[in-house]
Amino acid sequence: MVKIWQKMKPMDMKDFKWSWSWQDIMKKYPEFKSKAKAKKFLRDLEKKNQNKWSNDLYVCTVSKLGANSKENLLDREITELSISRVDRSAHHDWRHLQYIKNDVLGEDIEGVELFPAQNRLVDQANQFWMYCLPKGERFPFGFVTGGKKRIETPEGAKQFGGSQREFDNPEYYK
Repeated sequence: MVKIWQKMKPMDMKDFKWSWSWQDIMKKYPEFKSKAKAKKFLRDLEKKNQNKWSNDLYVCTVSKLGANSKENLLDREITELSISRVDRSAHHDWRHLQYIKNDVLGEDIEGVELFPAQNRLVDQANQFWMYCLPKGERFPFGFVTGGKKRIETPEGAKQFGGSQREFDNPEYYK
């Protein structure tokens, strides 16, 4: 039986508490050598231009990265989606990431998941990041047209020697 996708909903940030304490920060990151620096780091996190969305499976933190900032070398603002499963498992489902992007930012937004150079790697807590362009902009790579090779059913995938699961919610794509 396929579980029905529950749309992502905005979380009330006044009720949100960071799961890490200043002690956790100091243990995990040796560069925070003082309690004051670790607490400042947590306060700065809370002040970021962020909001959070969730459903029964995922939590998504949305951050706006300003043009030409240290996290964004492009000449336009981009949106970063930091996505993790509620159970913190490593399960990585492409359709779910597509649903999250659509629920949080809209169907007409393009996003990309980056697999960085090893010296830029951040690999913690089974977190996935998607970087999204402003509305109407497209990445200069990927499929130019869509829909012609779209396989939506397990039977359709078998015709090409592949496999595909049923949609979580067939109505989502209508």
